[in-house]
Amino acid sequence: MTDQGYEYGRGAEMRVLRAHLGIDIKNMQDMATLLGVALSTYQRWENGRDRIPTGIWPRVERLYEMFDEAVDQLLQSIPEGTDPVNVRVWRGKRDENTEWPQAFPGVWLRVVGEAAREQPRIRPRYPDDDE
Repeated sequence: MTDQGYEYGRGAEMRVLRAHLGIDIKNMQDMATLLGVALSTYQRWENGRDRIPTGIWPRVERLYEMFDEAVDQLLQSIPEGTDPVNVRVWRGKRDENTEWPQAFPGVWLRVVGEAAREQPRIRPRYPDDDE
């Protein structure tokens, strides 16, 4: 069995990832879930109290890739035309049976925001905004 490496001093990178994904401090459990670790482990990493295993960085990179893919998929789903396109966003937790990225409302909000920067026809809407 080979020893896994560990690194100190990269907690800020974890915080930047969390911010990039739209996960606020109240929802750190979402970050821990996405990385497959306990909340306390993630918190210690982000706060710089524990060394971060080097094996976690491929997962971090994959989360960035998944975010970009989700933005691309949303953009590709927008039909041709000039009419506005409503895209559902949520204020709080979503049904746990929902898949990435909608299962994480903060992440989905960021995905929609990024897509809307490229496609101004996208109109984010809460469920109770229905007419």
